[in-house]
Amino acid sequence: MSSEYHKAFNTSGADAREIHLREPGPGAGLPPPGPDLPSSYGQDRLILLARDPHTLFATWELSGGKREQVLAQSGIPPESARLTLRLLKGWGDPRFDAHGVIVAEHCVEGSHSWYLHGAEPGSVVHAQLGLKVGELFIPLLASDPVPLPRGKESDVIDAEWMTIEEVLERSRRGLHADSSPGIMPFGGIH
Repeated sequence: MSSEYHKAFNTSGADAREIHLREPGPGAGLPPPGPDLPSSYGQDRLILLARDPHTLFATWELSGGKREQVLAQSGIPPESARLTLRLLKGWGDPRFDAHGVIVAEHCVEGSHSWYLHGAEPGSVVHAQLGLKVGELFIPLLASDPVPLPRGKESDVIDAEWMTIEEVLERSRRGLHADSSPGIMPFGGIH
């Protein structure tokens, strides 16, 4: 990095080389460990996240005997039902809508998360977690729709970005009003 950068942003008065060469001692600056996170939160939910243009990550919590309740109401023997995760493409109503194209389907018995592949970059997908008995699928949980990244560079070109030289010059002059002209406050709300 340039010395101009360190002059503009180094407020400690220390030489830039000193900052990069110091190594913290064991546990320096770390807060004390907090309590362990719970293994579950007691909420029925399915969360779907895009990892990249081709891969999604699903995680879920199914609690409170919902599976058993649905099986008892439908009269299906528990040993014949398999917990299944579906990835669907198409808008429809992701909340228990059987419409949409099934992109992937996996038996996820005993799991609480799964990576899903096969969706098209740029598409909008949602997931359903349910019980599958033969060809019958009984939805239990549904995710919100998730748009996948397009998998290519954006066609939008923004001419309003500041160069590093402009940022440094504005900083030297004490002009921290905007990060890019008229875009967003820099250094607080004015």
